[in-house]
Amino acid sequence: MYIRTLTTLFLLLSLASCERDFSAHPSDQSSLAWSADTISFDTIPVGYVTPTLRIALYNQSNEDYTIDNVSLTGAEASPFMVNVNGAETYADNVRLRASDSLIVFVALKANYINTGLATQRLTDCLSARSGNKHWTVQLRAILQNRHVVSGALTTPTEWSQDSIPYLIADSVVVEKGSSLTISNGAKVIFANSAKLISRGNLTVVGSKSRPIVFCQQRSDSYYADIPGQWDGIYLCRGAKATISNADIACPTHALSVDSAAELVADGLLIRDVSKSGISATDASLTLSNSIVINCGESAVSIHGGSLSLAHVTISNYYAWDYRHTPSVSVRHSADSDFNVSIVNSIVMGNLDDEVIVDSIVSGFSLISHSLLRTSKKDVVASDTVHFLNCQVATDARFANRQNRDLHLKQSSPAYHTADASLATLYPYDFEGSLRSLADSISMGALQLSK
Repeated sequence: MYIRTLTTLFLLLSLASCERDFSAHPSDQSSLAWSADTISFDTIPVGYVTPTLRIALYNQSNEDYTIDNVSLTGAEASPFMVNVNGAETYADNVRLRASDSLIVFVALKANYINTGLATQRLTDCLSARSGNKHWTVQLRAILQNRHVVSGALTTPTEWSQDSIPYLIADSVVVEKGSSLTISNGAKVIFANSAKLISRGNLTVVGSKSRPIVFCQQRSDSYYADIPGQWDGIYLCRGAKATISNADIACPTHALSVDSAAELVADGLLIRDVSKSGISATDASLTLSNSIVINCGESAVSIHGGSLSLAHVTISNYYAWDYRHTPSVSVRHSADSDFNVSIVNSIVMGNLDDEVIVDSIVSGFSLISHSLLRTSKKDVVASDTVHFLNCQVATDARFANRQNRDLHLKQSSPAYHTADASLATLYPYDFEGSLRSLADSISMGALQLSK
């Protein structure tokens, strides 16, 4: 045992004594490479701690280098800071052995976190210099100021700031007897799992050019269409909501409506929802000139109560998982009156049955002048009590469904086949185009063709 220990120590000392000396070769070689050409920070909210990112500088040759300098172009004035072998902003004469790498950490300086500007784009370059060679990395960050809101709203409240968005970090509750009005092109962003709950009155008033936006906190392009990044908007029992010209993007549930609650919406866009777009129980839903795109469950689901869809386009081709429920799901309830009215609308998706016909015909309901995807084509054609001038197809022939252009091709079965008399109640389409200017009226939310 004693001899074995001495032998082990002798081998370790021999290896240590054999480590070669550092030998820097000419510094104008081109064998250095950063692991990326750009470092992009996610949008950083004011008041939040900046993340720290890392990047590696690789020596791809079998020769040692002495890197003259690793530094930020902006030097001390840069909004960024780096850590290179424990040095901030810059480091000189950095040794990098053959086939080895240098790790550099990058963060945003703390004093830039408290700017009062609405949005600020920050840029700089991280550069490694060896002789007459330079290796550069672009640094980018977006700093955004936000009104952080949370808790209960017990008095009438208005959110109307259009330059600085409102951040719901946890939950906001509009209490019974109170109200929340959102206007003037305001943007409401939600942290992960955050929600807006209304027990009182919710009024959302946007315009075609400046819609109200409800969306996820993360705004870089990677997260633009990922569903389920925040919880949703909830209307509790007896609550009332009026929504005009608003976009709801990437929630788990877009709108959940409890019993005896009322939702009236026009010009509403709902997209990229991990569960139901609009779900209601014994409630009243009225939706016009609106679009619902890609929900993991139903686009519109009701259990009792009433449903009215007029000039609505549903394009439900959810790609994140297999969807089992139809785009329009109707169930009866013994606790409330029940009626369904769907006129001049399009219900399309990748299931064979996007409207379960049996559930429609068993209640007081009428679907008129609408394009449906269903396997019950014979029932739709023969049952003139519940279906009037409806068409069944597997393809609506949108201009470019994959790019979410839901204008109709002129070859679409929904093109110029709507009920013009019913359309007079909805003179403007989703984009604000006047329907009466067209020779004939088309089904769906968009009047103009492509």
